Amino acid sequence: MPPSAQETFWSRWSVHEEELFRICLRYMGGRHDDAEDAMASARYKALYSFCSDMSDARLQRRWLIRLTKNLCIDDLRRRRRAELRTVNTDEAEEDIADPRLEAASPESILLTRERSQDLRNAVNDLPAHLRDVYRLRKYEEMEYSEIARRVGITDTNARKRVQLAASAIRSQTNWSFIRG
Repeated sequence: MPPSAQETFWSRWSVHEEELFRICLRYMGGRHDDAEDAMASARYKALYSFCSDMSDARLQRRWLIRLTKNLCIDDLRRRRRAELRTVNTDEAEEDIADPRLEAASPESILLTRERSQDLRNAVNDLPAHLRDVYRLRKYEEMEYSEIARRVGITDTNARKRVQLAASAIRSQTNWSFIRG
């Protein structure tokens, strides 16, 4: 990138940087470290995008805000998926022995245990044809084609059953981040 393009990017970025950081902070629930990580991702993505086509549209306030919000949302979704992968539906004792919980506050430990139990209950309440397919996909991380062969259904049917199971869990737990 030519020096003048770098100057253009950094001068325009600096105009919006404070506002973008406040957006990151709000989306990340006030967690400063997470907001800084999101901000670094937004800065990198904006710079990369600007370098790709050198368009002034890439440095407009609205575009930068949308980019930043989307990156924050993506990060939150990644974190929630990671949280869900740590929940084991068969063994309630596992979350008690989880080493990550040792450094957590008593409130967050309690919340994690409650969420684990809520998820276990929601999965266990599913009809057998949905519960079995959901467990194979989410806990054993099988591909839809493997699930279809194991259960004796089509790939499309396996995908649809996982979606239906996730929808039922979302409605039972009111957790919007559960995905099929």
